[in-house]
Parts: sequence; C-alpha cells; structure tokens
Amino acid sequence: ASWWPCADAAWERLRAPPAAKVEREDLSDEAVAALWLLLELRAPSAAFAESFAALPREVETILQWSDAELQELEGSCFHQVATGLREETALEWELLSGDPGWSTALAELECSEERFGWAKATVMSRQVELECPGHLPEGAKVVIPGFDMLNHDPAGQPNCEFAVEGPPDGGAPQ
Repeated sequence: ASWWPCADAAWERLRAPPAAKVEREDLSDEAVAALWLLLELRAPSAAFAESFAALPREVETILQWSDAELQELEGSCFHQVATGLREETALEWELLSGDPGWSTALAELECSEERFGWAKATVMSRQVELECPGHLPEGAKVVIPGFDMLNHDPAGQPNCEFAVEGPPDGGAPQ
C-alpha cells in the first residue's frame, strides 16, 4: 500500500481553489491531510482504496469529547492540549468555510464541520512522525496503511518497535 502524502505534498495535490484566500500556512498539517483525505475519498485511487475501505465511520479523539469530558481534565496539561486542539480545529473550519474558494470546494465534497472533524481525527489517530532524510521533510507526519495499526494495545502498553531503514543505494525506504 502507498503512504498517504505528508502535509506539504497533500497541499500540492489539493490545488487550492480559484479565489481561495486561505493558504498552506493557515492550516495545521493534520487539517491539510484531512482535506486531502476528503478529496481522495470521493474517488479513491487503487493505491488507497483498500485502506480507505477499512477506515472507521467514527473516530474517538479529543476532538469528539464533550465539554463535560474535557472538564474532567481541568488543571492538567492535557486539558490545555485538548482545548487548544479543539480551538485550532474550529478556527480552521471557520477559515475554510468562510473562504470564497474553499467554501465552494467543501460544498462539492459534501463536507460539514462534523465531517471535517472526522477527517482530521482520522489523520491524527493514524499518523506517525518519521525521520527519513532525503525522502520526507524533517518532522514529516505520514499515514502508512497497515503501519497505523501497529502498537495498539487496550492496556496502553507499547507492544512493538520499529526502525526506518533505506536500501544501501539511497532509494526509498521500505
């Protein structure tokens, strides 16, 4: 299976709509990857069809938590992270849905605020940051179908380790 593109490559594939004022720098990596996912889901290429078919209809991340659930985290550093992420996502949706070019594109994708949140949560729950010099920008976050299911344990204990290695000829890692 193919890797999902990192945010900068996803942005290039998205081709901002005419009249769009929102730029790459206005959005988080996860929001850009979410837009790419929504676009790609309309007509998945063969490279992604199988992994897209396995995506859950609902994703449980802090983006979907209720105010009461977030309130339970009050006073912890995680509360700040959670509220910051919700605020970031709300601002990104406001920017996109209020932009003349992107609002039309979102309508064509049948994308609501809830659907955008699902796509961003889907990306967040599956991405991994890889160090892969020469193949990905430094600190790039990617989704690799199959790989995203490694290290899942109901008890929250790590259950696998991995290393990224490239061939001696400097080609793409496998």
